[in-house]
Amino acid sequence: MRHTLHHRGIISPNLVNALRFGREDVTGKVKDGVVVLDPPRNETLTFDAPCPYPDGTSVALGMGRNFYCESHADIQAAEAARIARMEAQKQADIDASWERYRRIEEANKPLRALPFSWVSGFRPVLSGLRPNSMCNGLNVASVMHIELAEEFTRGRLVRSEGDFLCSRDKGKAWVDSVCKSSTPDGKQYDYEITCKACLKRARNMLEKLA
Repeated sequence: MRHTLHHRGIISPNLVNALRFGREDVTGKVKDGVVVLDPPRNETLTFDAPCPYPDGTSVALGMGRNFYCESHADIQAAEAARIARMEAQKQADIDASWERYRRIEEANKPLRALPFSWVSGFRPVLSGLRPNSMCNGLNVASVMHIELAEEFTRGRLVRSEGDFLCSRDKGKAWVDSVCKSSTPDGKQYDYEITCKACLKRARNMLEKLA
């Protein structure tokens, strides 16, 4: 916790510059309810409120709109709390990533029964920066498709490796449509299929196979 300080007497420009530009660490100790800076400065600063620290407490000084100080114990505790928050957020992100992987694998599981191997493929729908865009040039209508990983022919349905199940047209913006995500341990997996046309055709095929 930061505690506001006031300088007694004339403020040293060197002290101001040291704090404002971080040229050096400025430390001191509490003595008789005030902060006495460590040598060679030996300047004295008073607290804006009753001194919160016992005599002998080591403090570090900083400067914003006013001088302030924090005890080294407070600084260490704040840093430990910051690291703990970062670790907790990191673990939460990992847990969310695994949960997303399990949800997508469960959603894609029925599609693995299709009579051909496939991967998730992406065909961008470009719209520029418009109300229905995602602010990166892609339309919100951009979806994940079932992309065949091998040739497949059944009746009038003819698909080559790399074609989408819903259409052989990948659009003008296509470069490499295969799109994978990764688990926290680096395992790649297919995205959830969201193309309604692909899903409809896949369901029809699975019903005929049942």
